[in-house]
Amino acid sequence: MNLRMNVKNYPHLISGFALTAALMGANAVNLLFNAYLGRVVTPEEFGIIALINTFMYVSGMFYNALGAAALFEVSRLEGLLNSPAAASFVSSLTSQVLKVNVAAAAIWAILVPWTSAFFHIDNPLILYLFTPVLIFYPLVFIGRSYLQGKLFFALTGFLVLLEPVIKLLSAFFLIELNLHPQIYNAIYISAFLTAIITILIAWYYKPNSQTQKTYSFPHKFFWAAFLTGVSSISFLAIDMVLVKHYLPPAEAGQYAFLALLGKIIYFLGSLLNIFTITIISRETGNNKNTKVSFYLLFAGSLTLCAIGVIALGVFGQYFIPLIFGNRADSIIPYALPYVSSIALFTLGSIIVTYHLARKNYLFPFLSLGLSSLLTIGILIFNRNLTQIVYVLFTVGTIYILGLLLAHFYKEHLTPKKIAVDSIEKKLEPIL
Repeated sequence: MNLRMNVKNYPHLISGFALTAALMGANAVNLLFNAYLGRVVTPEEFGIIALINTFMYVSGMFYNALGAAALFEVSRLEGLLNSPAAASFVSSLTSQVLKVNVAAAAIWAILVPWTSAFFHIDNPLILYLFTPVLIFYPLVFIGRSYLQGKLFFALTGFLVLLEPVIKLLSAFFLIELNLHPQIYNAIYISAFLTAIITILIAWYYKPNSQTQKTYSFPHKFFWAAFLTGVSSISFLAIDMVLVKHYLPPAEAGQYAFLALLGKIIYFLGSLLNIFTITIISRETGNNKNTKVSFYLLFAGSLTLCAIGVIALGVFGQYFIPLIFGNRADSIIPYALPYVSSIALFTLGSIIVTYHLARKNYLFPFLSLGLSSLLTIGILIFNRNLTQIVYVLFTVGTIYILGLLLAHFYKEHLTPKKIAVDSIEKKLEPIL
């Protein structure tokens, strides 16, 4: 494979940097949004915002899988056939998803009275307003995937950054208009406006002519991507729930600081992973060797993870107080093993994404199985913060080693060694 940079690739390289910068900016704006509201709204109002964000996070598990499946198919069709084929697929998918969205929104609306009582919400309108989000917000992920699959990275980055910016500005104006009780609408406004703008931009870049052929939705890929997202929850969410259950409030608070460090490592190490499905799917569609691209992406992610571990782990005594102040001094002894474990999980997720793009569906199942060891470990070893941190480190090590062994075994598979392929064939009916 010729690795020399061709001039025609420069626009894609520049827009790729723009997408990476937009991801960083979006995370920074989201952090600013939460910090701003934490200072200007009441705890009750902030609790409503946290609840709606939880709904967005849970539904996002499905939407991210939907976006990944759309990105996979668009990239494959762009590399294998042509732009009209990808546009036809997206048009068909949008129509199907809208029907599912309307049904889901109707069920949600029916359940609102019960949901409001369960969460002790006096004003059901707060939850009824989530109904339009269920209808239109999934289209954001389809539109962004279509643009990214066509290598419009800069436009994709604009849409990624647009949503948190609208949310922050909406919150600011609601506060300025003394509408504190309606501050939750900032989330709804950003989701709805981002959906409308994404649809308009994607429609603008859709070719005038489309093929009449119908392209089926990659259901196996969707469910495999969903399982990959469930694996992430074990390392990034479930541990926090178990810690709050088993540890006293002081130690649970210390772990919350560690969890924030972990999210920094995960975000930093995953910056390049957003390109994995796009690049690997296009190269697969063009019948190219995908190994070089994967190892370049993996090496870049390894470098980013190493930077994070060195800064927050090795030299944590200098950088952690800059982030959290002196209150976080107590977590410094745990920082290195904790951020190292999150870095190992992040690198493992890149391996899973690569094989997902190649439709090797064994890896999402393997990821889910290995990540479940964290829950089992914390259920057994939970006497103090030290035990839990080292459970995380042990499982992170097992996770990356297991995926690396599966990766190299799969890559060096010979006709006589068909065990992995046989397992994947058995898994296909499940997916």
